[in-house]
Amino acid sequence: MHEVTRDGSQEWGEQRLLAELVELSVETAPRRFALGLLDIRQDDGAVVGWGLDFGNEAIAYVPTGGSCQRLIRAETADRARRLLARRADVRLIWLDAPVSREP
Repeated sequence: MHEVTRDGSQEWGEQRLLAELVELSVETAPRRFALGLLDIRQDDGAVVGWGLDFGNEAIAYVPTGGSCQRLIRAETADRARRLLARRADVRLIWLDAPVSREP
């Protein structure tokens, strides 16, 4: 339990730190993407996975049916796409706008 002084300085300090933590979380949040399968012959498409791009690595979740799933860890979101695109036309779909990581 945090002690709160009469002037509320402990509470104010905690609120300030929490606000900084929220700002840092927004600034460093990963960029979301989807992996979509195109089937031109069948005039169809489907989302086959979702992922997070952390800038220096990407993780994709790919359900494979039933209770099975795959987690793909790759250097980039496009590399995760290429791993799935060996036998099909898989496209990378960005769900979030690019985030500038520069100060």
